[in-house]
Amino acid sequence: MVQGITEAIPVSSSSHIRLIAQWMQHPLSLALEGALHMGTGLAFCAMYPSSVKKAFLGFFHVLKGKYTTSEAHWWIFVTVASLPVLVLGGLMHLLHMRLRIPGAIAVLCAASGFLLWWFDRYGPRIYSTKVENFEKGWVFRACMLGALQMLALFPGVSRLGACLLASRWIGYSRSESLHISIVLGIISIFACVTLEAPALVHLDFTLSLWVQTIGITFFSCFAALWMFRCYIQNVSFFGFFYIGVF
Repeated sequence: MVQGITEAIPVSSSSHIRLIAQWMQHPLSLALEGALHMGTGLAFCAMYPSSVKKAFLGFFHVLKGKYTTSEAHWWIFVTVASLPVLVLGGLMHLLHMRLRIPGAIAVLCAASGFLLWWFDRYGPRIYSTKVENFEKGWVFRACMLGALQMLALFPGVSRLGACLLASRWIGYSRSESLHISIVLGIISIFACVTLEAPALVHLDFTLSLWVQTIGITFFSCFAALWMFRCYIQNVSFFGFFYIGVF
């Protein structure tokens, strides 16, 4: 439940489940993390199924050389925005670079919450456009999203929060910012599941427990995400600055 709720709002889910695991004195195995990520990834797909379908169609359009379709542009946009965090995250995984100090996690969580509020309220607006309108400059926006999404590799910094921060900075509305952030999150989450795949067959983590974990995470994430989507249409991210501080 903690994974599902915190993944759906701009606070760091990985930091929260690590703190909860320490508090419960329960080991956080890669198999458990893989199941948690699978649940949230499926919830993200269920929230924006048309965008997932559009990305799949765009991939095949690119393979066929149809680069001018909206589906192909959408796939290229998502790919360019995702590559930096995937490459750097993969390197950090191979080098076992993980910071687990609770104090550092708390400071970074509070700082990212403040930055999210600041850019939502006062940040500069370079463009004001919807992501489906791929006029001049969309490649730059994808690169900006990719660069700022790498902030999520620091423990305590939310991946969703980093994408929302970047999206608001370059001029997307709150609803479009959430849409973009969720789609980019699908790629990042399933990339994590791929890295954790060898541990998913661990004999101590049974199939029934794996299914139950995915199910609970899916429903808690989908419900929290739906409420968050309703929340941001009329209210700023100011409340999530306080969540970060807490």
